[in-house]
Amino acid sequence: MARVGEMREPVYRHTRGLASGIPLGGLGTGSVELRDDGRFHDWEIFNNYAWSGDPRQQPPEMWSEDAFFAVRVKEKGQAPKVRLLYHDDMKSKAADPHYDHAIMYNFPFLRQIADICYSGQYPFAHLAYGDAALPVDLALQAFTPFIPFNARGSALPLAFFVFRMKNRGASPCEASVMFSVRNCVGYDLDRLTLHHCVARSQEGTFVVMTAEDMDPAHRTGGSMAVAALGEGVTHTTAWTDGHGRLGFENPLAPALCQVFYPFRDTGELAEEDEEWRRPIARRQVERPCGELHYPKIQAGWRWRGAVCRKVTLRPGEETEVVFMLSWFFPNHYHYFAAERNLGHMYENWVSGAEEVARYGAANFNRLRDESRAFCDHLYGGTLEPWLAASLNAQLTTFPQSFWWTKNGDLAVWEGSACCQLIAAGHTPWSSWQPLLFFPDLYLEMTKRMAAFRGEADAEGDGTPAKFLALEWQRRHAAMESREDELGGRLQQRFKEYASESAGRPRSRRRSALSSEAAAVQLLRDYQWTGDEAYLREVWPVVKDMVEVQ
Repeated sequence: MARVGEMREPVYRHTRGLASGIPLGGLGTGSVELRDDGRFHDWEIFNNYAWSGDPRQQPPEMWSEDAFFAVRVKEKGQAPKVRLLYHDDMKSKAADPHYDHAIMYNFPFLRQIADICYSGQYPFAHLAYGDAALPVDLALQAFTPFIPFNARGSALPLAFFVFRMKNRGASPCEASVMFSVRNCVGYDLDRLTLHHCVARSQEGTFVVMTAEDMDPAHRTGGSMAVAALGEGVTHTTAWTDGHGRLGFENPLAPALCQVFYPFRDTGELAEEDEEWRRPIARRQVERPCGELHYPKIQAGWRWRGAVCRKVTLRPGEETEVVFMLSWFFPNHYHYFAAERNLGHMYENWVSGAEEVARYGAANFNRLRDESRAFCDHLYGGTLEPWLAASLNAQLTTFPQSFWWTKNGDLAVWEGSACCQLIAAGHTPWSSWQPLLFFPDLYLEMTKRMAAFRGEADAEGDGTPAKFLALEWQRRHAAMESREDELGGRLQQRFKEYASESAGRPRSRRRSALSSEAAAVQLLRDYQWTGDEAYLREVWPVVKDMVEVQ
């Protein structure tokens, strides 16, 4: 197997699935992970758990064919070869798990790629695919832009997928890559109308997916887009499960046959409708006992959009094929105050997934170069490789743990989907990342937290956002409740163990800087930024807090 030049140790060969991977998504946008099996995991872009913190907001169940890449290669005078670019350790669902016989009889050419090697250096995931039957070397570089000192460029709800293909054979060959993603807008609703359309720009072709006939304020309302850059792009606007026109269910619906047969035969997708709508209702289909199929969700619920790009490679020739996934899910509610729509910072810049995709397509080269420069400096500096890798691994918290709300508040989970949200300036250990990479954003949030006073902020729309005051009130009430339930024994136990905090009256003056470490943290901030105005503004709060304690 050919190794990709940008891969760095450690490199994993897929034999059993890793429990994590590089998260694709920007600061405050949610994320999805691409792992060493070539599959997408942990979809947290829909304001859902675990990123949201509310276990009632579960992500959609994503099958193998709900988000995947496939490659088709044809040498001159030879039969085409098709490979699904993932490993499914349980059972391939690429031809619908309810139609296992279809793999053997209708899709015998559909096989998973033989081998995958994986290496991750945030924000990049590198996958090298190996298959002796294919005359091309194939590698993937997936990333979401991460650009220090550019918070806006690092907070985009999109991901790039850059395939590099090289013909290692002795004759010209056709090479096509397909990218297909399920429309998950309104995935937790039973009735809605899905809407897909095709859009184009100078840089590429986009299949934009949204939904109608649903509450626009619903948590999963929004849009998604799948795109391919460059010329020679074909698309399938919408396709679903089953056999399509040649099978039993959905006889008039573009389905597996309409996607994979043209892809196998021509290396392109069958372009039909430029715009597509379909009302759907999710219900259980009951079948008589003894039939071939078990009861299942009505076919036609899981609709997807797909794009494909085809190139011709001379012997020894190498090229890139670029895909994109973008999303726009603006309705982010606080996990215990359902009426409080916090939103996302990216709402201030774009109005939908299509606009995100257009921006990404127009700025792809710059966004990749600036993200790659950061990674190259980190790994190419004086740090030992193991230390660079350890530091780099911590940066995955930006897409997975940070909230950046529409009004500018920045907060981070103290733990992964547990504990509580805390301001980014709350503690030394949660603040070093934004201070180091986005100091302007960090200093602004810390100043807002320093201005935070008692219950007064909960009464109005002061800063920081009301949700931080609500969070404090929730924890305060829970603590009081536990003390009452224990009949005061909790405080008594504190006294027995000579706790200094036992019986101490709670100060009405609270801030994110809530310990003596605040002085050290403030000194660190000043030494790093040299911002004397910031020091003078925050120091009185730190001084008062230390004296009170």
